[in-house]
Amino acid sequence: MKAMETGLDLAKRMGIRHLMIQMDSLSCIYSLQSSEPYGKECVHIVHQCRDLIKNNNWEVTFFHCYREGNRAADWLANQGVVQDTRVQMIQVPPLELSCILHEDLDGVSWPLVSS
Repeated sequence: MKAMETGLDLAKRMGIRHLMIQMDSLSCIYSLQSSEPYGKECVHIVHQCRDLIKNNNWEVTFFHCYREGNRAADWLANQGVVQDTRVQMIQVPPLELSCILHEDLDGVSWPLVSS
């Protein structure tokens, strides 16, 4: 959730007017879009994200996708777990990410893997 708050704040400061967020957690999407009181873990971060989303100066849209359906986002999320820095701007994608992005452009699809 902290990554969501950081990303929303960064997008806001960059002046992005229309933001589309794809994530694989339906419960997270529901928590962020809901106006119901939230009293679970990360309550402060959820409320901060909701405040950022509610701002009338931009439009934020959420989409659910399975992890396998967005391999680039999954790769980036996994890198975020193992990196030492809090925020990293990638101007030239690493080779592994470049391969994933090229497969996306070529329309390569992968079967959903059930766990």
